[in-house]
Amino acid sequence: MGAGGMSKSQVSRLCAEIDERVNAFLSRPLEGAWPYLWLDATYLKVREGGRIISRAVIIAVGVNEDGKREVLGVATGPSEAETFWTEFLRSLADRGLRGVKLVIADDHKGLRAAARRVFNGEPCRAIGPSDNGEPAALPGSLDAQRAGPRPGQAAHRRCGDAEDDLRAGGQGGGRSPVGNRG
Repeated sequence: MGAGGMSKSQVSRLCAEIDERVNAFLSRPLEGAWPYLWLDATYLKVREGGRIISRAVIIAVGVNEDGKREVLGVATGPSEAETFWTEFLRSLADRGLRGVKLVIADDHKGLRAAARRVFNGEPCRAIGPSDNGEPAALPGSLDAQRAGPRPGQAAHRRCGDAEDDLRAGGQGGGRSPVGNRG
């Protein structure tokens, strides 16, 4: 791995420096409004207490009013339970996350409840995958204008309101900032 000849103390020192930088990044203040917030999770296998277990890893990517995209936070936990999402979103709010107008995420019940609780009345919507598992188009995107809402599709929702249909004609670009590194 290119670390030949490094002592255990050198590796420990480097890891401590990396941990310090990562912790500073993850605890930095979030200034200004972040109207667009992408939330996602995945599960990774980790070794804990001599056993291999699955752990949830969640990430928040925001776009500020100037159009700048940034990773706002990352956290690991035992599952995507509402309590974990609530704790994560509160930690972002405590660091200054405000002005959220659109939450883009899959339609996870715990995430919807947590967003409703943390953003307390701020207008937010969750856009998740369509019924066929493909990402849903953002309102106003060419895909949404061409296709219109699909029967049974519950992809465009107010937080906690699972009955809204996908509506065309709003603002949005249809591309995820997480996958688009340009």
